Amino acid sequence: MVHAGETGFHLMSAPPFPFQPFSLRPALIFHKLYHSSRGIQVNHWVLLPCYLVSLFLTLAVFWAQILAFALLAVYALAVTGAFMGGSYTLCVLSPCLFLAWAIADSLGNPWWPIRFALGQAGCLVSLLLQLLGHKLCEKLKPEPAPMHGFVAAPMLEWQVVWMEAYLALIPRPPPEWLFNLEEPQQVFAEAERMRLERESLLG
Repeated sequence: MVHAGETGFHLMSAPPFPFQPFSLRPALIFHKLYHSSRGIQVNHWVLLPCYLVSLFLTLAVFWAQILAFALLAVYALAVTGAFMGGSYTLCVLSPCLFLAWAIADSLGNPWWPIRFALGQAGCLVSLLLQLLGHKLCEKLKPEPAPMHGFVAAPMLEWQVVWMEAYLALIPRPPPEWLFNLEEPQQVFAEAERMRLERESLLG
C-alpha cells in the first residue's frame, strides 16, 4: 500500500513475523494469523491427517516411519506440553501411523515402489490442496515457513481446535497445564489484531 507523506510516497508494509517453532505462544499466533477462516480450518482438518499418513507411508519404504513418529511426538511434547502433546500423539500421530502401516502391509514388500509413489503423491496433493485452500479462504499470504508447513502445522491445528472449544464452552480460564499457556485467549486476540492490521495494509 502506498502512503503519501510530507517527503513523498513510500511503501507501507507489515513487519515480518517469522515462525518460531520452539516457542509455543508465537507459534500459535503465527498459525492462527494465517488460519483465521473456518474454511481453511476444515481444509486442514481433512488434509493434514492425509499428509501425515502419506509421510509415514513414504518413510515406511526405508523403515524410518517409527523414527519420524518418535521425533514428531517428542517435538509435540516439548513444545505443547504433556497434555496436548500426549493427546496429539495418541489421537493424531498414532492413528496416522497405524493407517500407513496397514496400507503398506496390504501391498507387501514386493510392491514398495508403489507404496513410495503413493506416499509421495499423497504428500504432494495434500500440500497443493492446502495451498489452494489458503488462496481461496484467506486474504493474507502466509510467510514462508517450511518448519511450520512440513512439521508443526498438524500439532498447532490440534491445539487451536481444543483451545477454541474450551474457550467457547467453559467460562473459567483453563489451567496452565492444559494448554501449556497463560491466558490462551490472548493468543487469538493478538492474532486477530495482527490479521486486521495486515489486511488494512493490503487495502
